[in-house]
Amino acid sequence: MAINLLPQDLKPKGYAVALAKNLRKLALISLIVFLVGTLTVFSIFIFYTRLLSQSAIQQENLKAEIKALQETEQKLILLKDRIDKFTAVENTQSLNIGVNVLDEVSELFPEGISFKEVTLSQEAIKVAVYSDNLQNLSRFILSLAGSGKFKSIYLVTLSFKPTEGYSAEFGFVK
Repeated sequence: MAINLLPQDLKPKGYAVALAKNLRKLALISLIVFLVGTLTVFSIFIFYTRLLSQSAIQQENLKAEIKALQETEQKLILLKDRIDKFTAVENTQSLNIGVNVLDEVSELFPEGISFKEVTLSQEAIKVAVYSDNLQNLSRFILSLAGSGKFKSIYLVTLSFKPTEGYSAEFGFVK
């Protein structure tokens, strides 16, 4: 117990002592809440700062990846264009072969045979002809067979219409 040397009339009233104790408790609680709040705000600030820096790094990585993918896409487009050009040249060469075959066939045409239709493809060349009489058509077939210029000759269709005459379609493989 503490010795109080002050006179009793200077002693604070009971309600003032209780108020002082309550104010002291309130100040302590306010200080604790303030410190916890400050610590929370500081922690949130640090967390979002790190999150922002990680997002910036990830954004830079994605930009670099997009740039690399764009370069790859450009290379693939150039490669596709080259392949398309190569295919076009390759098809042109096969069509040139077809035109050469067509020239060879047209040299063998006797009088009375006319072109009806020509189909050029990579597999074969098809020539449709027509004639007024069967003798001209048979001479054409004999001249094709006797030329020896073709690996195989096949008859695709043979038809007769009284208004048009004889129509035949031949396929050639060189």
